[in-house]
Amino acid sequence: MIECENLNQEEIIKELCLCNGLSYEIVGQEGSDASKLEMFFSGYPHIVGLSLFPNLTSLTIIAQDIKEISGLETCLQLKELWIAECCLEKIGGLQECRHLEKLYLFYNKISKIENLEKLSRLKVLWLNHNTIKNIEGLQTLKNLNDLNLAGNLISSIGRCLDPNEQLEKLNLSGNQICSFKDLTNLTRLHHLKDLCLNDPQYKTNPVCLLCNYSTHVLYHLPCLQRLDTYDVSAKTIKELADTTAMKKIMYYNMRIKTVQRHLNEDLEKLNDRKCKLQKLPEERMKLFSFVKKNLERELDELKGSGQGQNERSNNNKGMELEISKNSETVKEESSLQQKILTKLNALNERVTFWNKKLDEIEAIYRIEVKRKKKSCGLLIPFLLMELETVGNIHFEEGTRSDDW
Repeated sequence: MIECENLNQEEIIKELCLCNGLSYEIVGQEGSDASKLEMFFSGYPHIVGLSLFPNLTSLTIIAQDIKEISGLETCLQLKELWIAECCLEKIGGLQECRHLEKLYLFYNKISKIENLEKLSRLKVLWLNHNTIKNIEGLQTLKNLNDLNLAGNLISSIGRCLDPNEQLEKLNLSGNQICSFKDLTNLTRLHHLKDLCLNDPQYKTNPVCLLCNYSTHVLYHLPCLQRLDTYDVSAKTIKELADTTAMKKIMYYNMRIKTVQRHLNEDLEKLNDRKCKLQKLPEERMKLFSFVKKNLERELDELKGSGQGQNERSNNNKGMELEISKNSETVKEESSLQQKILTKLNALNERVTFWNKKLDEIEAIYRIEVKRKKKSCGLLIPFLLMELETVGNIHFEEGTRSDDW
C-alpha cells in the first residue's frame, strides 16, 4: 500500500516536472533554482514534491481535484499562491508561508475565512466564488490592499474590515448586501479607491437596485476612483453626487424642522387651551378663598364675644336677670356660628370640587403633550431613516379610512 502511494507520488512529481520544463532525474539539483511552478487542469490531485523546490516563490494550481492545502511546510520563500477552481473546503496549511503576499483561492467550496493569522505580509486575497457567509478572520492582515469576496453569501459588512486600513481595492459583488446604512461602514477605509458592488461578471447586490445607489456611495466615499468597474475620478461626477446628496439632506432637514415647529405650535396651543380651561376654576377658588377668610374672621369674632360674656356671668352670679339675657345672646351666637360652619363646609366642598377639576385639566394636558411628543418622536426617526435610504423608503401616517 505504501509502495503504491509512493509510486503515485512519484508519477505526480514527474508530471509536475514535465509541465514546468524540468527533468525529473536531476530535479534534486535543479529544484533549488526553480522559483515558479504551474499546474493546470489535471495531473496534480495532491500537493506533493514541493520540498524539492526550497526557493519557490510562486505556485499556481488551477482546476485540480485538490480538497485541502498541504505540503507547503518547506515553502518558506513562497510569495504568491494560486489554488483556484479546485475543490478546497477549508483554508489551512499556510502557517509556515509567512512571506506570502498574494493568495488566490477563488472558485472553491470554502465556507469560512480562517487560519490567516500568520500571514501578516499578505497584500492580495481573492476568495471570490465560494460559499462564505461572514467577513471574518482578517484582523491581523494590516497590509491587505486588495480583497475580492465577490460571488459569496455575504449579507452584512459591519465593522469587520476596520482593521484593514490599507485596503485600496474591494470587490463585494454578487453577494446579498441590501442596506445603504451598511455601506457607510466603508467610510472608515480611508485608502479605498476601487469598490465593486455591481461587477457585470456577478449577480447584483440588492442594494445596487435601489434608487440613488451610486450617488449615496460617491457622497460617502469621495476618494473613490473606480466604482463598479467605471472610472469615477472626474470632478464633475463627484460634484453632481455631492449636489444631489446635499439637496436630499436639505429637504429632510427642512421636513424635520417643520415637524419640530409644528410640535412647538401644538404645545403652545395646548398650553393656551389649558390656561383658558383653568381660568374659571382659579377664579372660583380665588372667590371662595376670600369668602372663607371673611367667614373665618366672623367666626373668630363670635367665639371671642361668647367667651367674654361667659366671664362676666361668672363674676356676677347673683344677678339672675343678667344671666337670662346672656343665655339668649349665647343661643343666638351659637346658631350664627353653626350657620357659618355650615357655609364653610359647603365652601370646602366647592374648593375640593374645583381642585379636582384643575387636576383633571392638568392630567388631560399632560396626556395630550405626551401624545404629541410621541408622535413627533416617531416621525423624526422615520424621516432620518428615509434620508439614510436616500428616499428609497417612504413612511406615511395611516388613518382608519385608508385601505391598507
